[in-house]
Amino acid sequence: MTSPQTNRRRDDFAADQLPPIPGGWQTKTVRIGEDHFKLTLPQNADALLEDSLAGADTKWKEPDPYWAHLWPAALPMSRFVMSHDWRARSRSGCRVLEIGAGIGLAAATSGLDVTFSDYEPVAIEAALGNAHQNGLSAKRLLPDWNDPVHAEFSVILGCDVVYEPQNHEPILALLDTMLESDGVCWIGGCGRQHVSQFCEMEGQRRFCVRLFDQNHHTLEQPVFNRFQLITLQHNESSVTT
Repeated sequence: MTSPQTNRRRDDFAADQLPPIPGGWQTKTVRIGEDHFKLTLPQNADALLEDSLAGADTKWKEPDPYWAHLWPAALPMSRFVMSHDWRARSRSGCRVLEIGAGIGLAAATSGLDVTFSDYEPVAIEAALGNAHQNGLSAKRLLPDWNDPVHAEFSVILGCDVVYEPQNHEPILALLDTMLESDGVCWIGGCGRQHVSQFCEMEGQRRFCVRLFDQNHHTLEQPVFNRFQLITLQHNESSVTT
């Protein structure tokens, strides 16, 4: 696999362009391979949860601050994404959607025009800002996983999105609707306890499921407490990962 050729331009972007949040914002640089990405993310994710539980701000409808973390699976997932030649996937252009985008690191490292989606609108604002400050173009989408929009993408990415069993069926329904017939979905995770259940549900549908460890070696079954990449393709698809 080869890295996508990108000519990223650093856009002028500052955290004060983002909506105010409890605890404020911070900016940090992360290294992925030989490249560096500038990320703006919440200074204190716990402050979001505390604010939500206290009911101090009505826009936080439920305690859902988890988008605010740079989760352990984010960096190995991003290394996978960066090492893949996404432009070879489609003659008509590779449309990328990241579900549960959080701060948007994984999709941004593809080097392509991407669409971010997340339950929290402020998370999408952060993801868009992170894409722009790394010289990438991006769009927003706010689909309800229980009622996905009728738009198709050749690549759908997700990172740490299957740790809650109640999310499994909605995610699979979204893939039924929004993944192109020859598209591919990559879901990265750090080996949480419900990954086996998710893979079994996928296998019962019309998806071909494959598992890889962080070195891109094939796994025969899910592993726990270690990074793994789950790939899904429609069974009739002949396109490989």
